[in-house]
Amino acid sequence: MKNAKKLLMFLTMAMFIAGGVFAGGKKEKIDDLDAAIRDTSNYLNSSIPAGSKIVILNVQSDSSALSDYIIDELIANAVNDKIFSVVDRQQLDAIRAEQNFQFSGEVADNQALEIGKFFGAQTIVSGAVGPLGTGYRMRVRALEVQTALVQGQFNRNITESSLVATIIGSSGTNAAQTGGRQTNTSTTATVSNRPTTVNLTIVNNTGKTINEAVYFPSFATRESDLIWINLSGNIRNGESRRVTLQRVDLTKKYSVGVGDIENKTYRVDDIMFTPTSTVNFTAFDDVALKQSQGSSSQQSQGTPSQSTSAPGNYRVGQAGPAGGIIFYDKGNNSGGWRFLEAAPVEAEFQAVWSVRSTFVENTQEGIGFGRRNTQLIIAKFAQTPGEWDTAAQKCDDLEFGGFDDWFLPSKAELDLMYGNLKRRNLGDFKNATYWCSFNRDARMADSQNFTNGTMWAGYGHGTYTEKDSAKNYVRPIRQVAGQ
Repeated sequence: MKNAKKLLMFLTMAMFIAGGVFAGGKKEKIDDLDAAIRDTSNYLNSSIPAGSKIVILNVQSDSSALSDYIIDELIANAVNDKIFSVVDRQQLDAIRAEQNFQFSGEVADNQALEIGKFFGAQTIVSGAVGPLGTGYRMRVRALEVQTALVQGQFNRNITESSLVATIIGSSGTNAAQTGGRQTNTSTTATVSNRPTTVNLTIVNNTGKTINEAVYFPSFATRESDLIWINLSGNIRNGESRRVTLQRVDLTKKYSVGVGDIENKTYRVDDIMFTPTSTVNFTAFDDVALKQSQGSSSQQSQGTPSQSTSAPGNYRVGQAGPAGGIIFYDKGNNSGGWRFLEAAPVEAEFQAVWSVRSTFVENTQEGIGFGRRNTQLIIAKFAQTPGEWDTAAQKCDDLEFGGFDDWFLPSKAELDLMYGNLKRRNLGDFKNATYWCSFNRDARMADSQNFTNGTMWAGYGHGTYTEKDSAKNYVRPIRQVAGQ
């Protein structure tokens, strides 16, 4: 449904870049914390294979502000070093809320590996920082997702500094180290423009039940500036809910908007957040946030159902969070996902499976394997000259509806799209052949005829045969978390 697609859009936020600069031929003095983070990044660059997709998951510590700082700097370094692709913190926030972990808390290895698999990452990076004498000791570890083997571990001692004191002070306490133990002093922190975490209390006095919320920079004009707030359920009238906002600049003004079950929206502008803030919503209908939506009587055959489900849950045939259509519900959230969403027809394209008849080993036919198959294809084709613009690669490159986690469906997933969508005249599928991500040998990859549902093995190469059908249609899909 269009309003959900637009209102619940994640913002891919600009990374805050910090580090040493050079002036007049001399290296500017770098704080020991920043130097330690830079050394850690250098170690990861040399320990993790280039081109890997990594998740910088968490840094365990007694200070969420210090953990956020280290994670943000590691992400910024990785983005600027351009050796890996990195999952953004905003994407991680939804998983954090569902899997109930904090970026400053401990995350079990099995949970970390599941999160890595959900994002199609090859490596999970996690760490810890704690007091050591008058300073700190930081440990960062890289874990290979597929094998659970440790790819590398880096330890570094950090001296106490004004930067560390300022960061810890920004979360409401100033930590002083006494005999290796952390104590609080009453110093007041200076407000910084460094992105931080805000605990926001939403108070609902609208007279209706609130079921969605966003925040965004004040006077934003683009829908892509909207950042989804995970409410973890409805907020009834007269109730309040404490939620977490990530990467907030305390020096800037923001707007917070909520939507109720009758599609009315309410907004409060020009908020200067503090680490703990409260916003009270009353019966003010703000048309600036209202999104177009047809009534159920206007639904036509072939249009996704917009009937209401519990927050975070969907039904087959209902619009998904990226504006596509939910076509599968496995009944529970495991492995980081519950639902499969097919992209809308606007994202459909034609492509060959392989340009050079390259065989990709270990692709699987079953439900839940499309994402892994796609990553295997991407990795293999990256090592094969001439493999460009293929079905899997174009799915992986796709950015649509505010999401970039699309992939080529497995054989069973493709068949589910045919059975649950095409046969019900949903999704605007063509009477044509569609590729899946399963391949049998160097020349044969499976496809399905959406005219009658017939599945067969088709040629992956479309250049040296007269049959144009080798350049088949592709409908990307993605995994959706749920309750």
